[in-house]
Amino acid sequence: MRVEPFIQPTFDKYLSDENDEYLFKFHKRYSNPDSFNANVNIGIRKICADMGMKKEDYYCYDTFRHTWATIAQNDCDANLYEVAFGMNHSHGLNITGGYVKIDFTPAWELNAKVIDFIFFSSKKSKQGRARDFETPADKMFRISISFLYREKGVHHND
Repeated sequence: MRVEPFIQPTFDKYLSDENDEYLFKFHKRYSNPDSFNANVNIGIRKICADMGMKKEDYYCYDTFRHTWATIAQNDCDANLYEVAFGMNHSHGLNITGGYVKIDFTPAWELNAKVIDFIFFSSKKSKQGRARDFETPADKMFRISISFLYREKGVHHND
């Protein structure tokens, strides 16, 4: 995946040296992906607390994936296939990927659009405009941490 200039300083901060078999140096600090994800969520909770959010409204790493996907489709005109491709979901691509050198340009362009929409646009998101008849207007979709724990056996292919 191409690294957008906006994120390059963060990318460089965690980049391993060229002799390391891993791209990032997280493996030196965390023993496994679950440990890494737990620590990312701790950091996100600290940011939420510093922002004065109520505990029940705190975000987690998956909140950002859902937000990226929603903005990509609803505000950047991506279709579901492009969203899945941009999120590295392998459904339908796992066999073909072995034969074809995939052009990542659509995912790069979509990621640039999402970054531009979030950080450099004053446009209002379409998120929340379409809602269930029973759902109050001020209620936004959110996955709770307790839901993530219940669904712990289900993993993304990313």
